[in-house]
Amino acid sequence: MFKVYLRLLVCACFLLPVSACGDPAPPRVASDAVAPAAKVTSETIKAEEFRRWALAERLAYAWGRVLAAEKTYHSADTASAAVQVKGLAERMTSADMAALARLGFDAGPLSALSGALDLDRPTEEVAALFEAASANLAEAIAATDEAPEDVVSFLMRLSAEAYDHSVRFSEIKDLEEYQAAYGYAVAARNLVEPLDPETYGGLSLELKLLVLMWPSAGPLAGSTPPPEFQMADQFARVKLVLSQMP
Repeated sequence: MFKVYLRLLVCACFLLPVSACGDPAPPRVASDAVAPAAKVTSETIKAEEFRRWALAERLAYAWGRVLAAEKTYHSADTASAAVQVKGLAERMTSADMAALARLGFDAGPLSALSGALDLDRPTEEVAALFEAASANLAEAIAATDEAPEDVVSFLMRLSAEAYDHSVRFSEIKDLEEYQAAYGYAVAARNLVEPLDPETYGGLSLELKLLVLMWPSAGPLAGSTPPPEFQMADQFARVKLVLSQMP
């Protein structure tokens, strides 16, 4: 009965439902049987696939990475922070830069942030660059015509896949993706938090609870991530609220 419960939770997450009959693997946040083309982790995102994403989705992806980097940086893990933003400005400007610029996106803060992390610049300087890059991405997302719940749904798919890719038996197998999964969740929470509580209050609460699933110090190496079935349960709760949005 317990295994059936976990299977239902997994199927409720933000991926296309697929069959996994006979799979002896432990419970996962996302299905092992998803076709490679559907993966959205950093290892498998191809340039052409990235260009197919809506502008709001590209901006949300970048925002999640910046927020993951900011958390790890302020937890004294500059190396992990640098990994999260490495090449991010180049990826963002490789497609439809003119369209992104019309939304107010500026790749300058991302480039400066990456350089400052590599050069281990003073904390005050790096913190200001994090603030500038994050604010610019949030404003550009707001300037798109995408509904907030659609952007959140995309971020949840990114987060669920990244967590599935990075954690097994509550052990971190891929630190970069584990930290990215956190950043996507924080981006979704931050996107919804200032919105009308009458409409988005339930979603905001579930996203806050999702972020709290990670250790309070952040998604750091050596930390113990929550069990996969608990994460699957919370992702399913977010999806349920999203399905009930007017």
